[in-house]
Amino acid sequence: MANFCNKCGKPAKTNARFCPHCGARLSQGSGQSHSHPANGIYDKNKRERVMKNEGGGMPRYVMVIFGAAIVAVIGVLLSSILSSPTNSAIESQPVVSNDISYSNTGLQMVDVSPKVANGKITLPLDLVKKNEFVAFRYTDGSRTVPLLAYIAPDGKLVTAVSLCEPCRSTRFHIVGDNIVCNTCGTTWKLQNLEAVSGACGTYPPQVIPSRVVGNTIQIDVKTVSSWQPRA
Repeated sequence: MANFCNKCGKPAKTNARFCPHCGARLSQGSGQSHSHPANGIYDKNKRERVMKNEGGGMPRYVMVIFGAAIVAVIGVLLSSILSSPTNSAIESQPVVSNDISYSNTGLQMVDVSPKVANGKITLPLDLVKKNEFVAFRYTDGSRTVPLLAYIAPDGKLVTAVSLCEPCRSTRFHIVGDNIVCNTCGTTWKLQNLEAVSGACGTYPPQVIPSRVVGNTIQIDVKTVSSWQPRA
């Protein structure tokens, strides 16, 4: 294989000690072959490209996909954090009004008397709309279950057991978008009964399913009579 001069780049005999063209000393006259300088430049550039690909991290398109995935995950997490949780029991309740808002001065419960017949506890829907926040009771023998009804901000009817279980209070009031225990001051959101503040926050009034037939709110007696406190 030919040897090439490091100075002029022209070929020389394999065992030559001096370049026959420019007279420069051939540093590799022992017989080790050399690549042509042009080839050496090419190989060097190729090697740099390979090293750049190997040491420069992942390809750009992979980085773009990876970045987009991170942004999507962050978006989902932020949406989850910022959005209000739902209460499935309230979500299944009927809508009986347009969106509604309550005064910040404090709305106390109004006591009303329901009717019990044919396995149903009933009271007029207009009575709830008029008084906004009502309290009533169901008595079965020696046991009495306190109940309440109001219309959530999105217009859904909410019927629940009127009891703050840890402190045993049966009275509440509404302030703005919140329902507040009269005894301990624990506060929940009207819309979903999510705890806002207070020691009894994990025990909001427990929703009792109801339905509206005509102008009548109906609650199954069996549901109320089988209810048991959670605390």
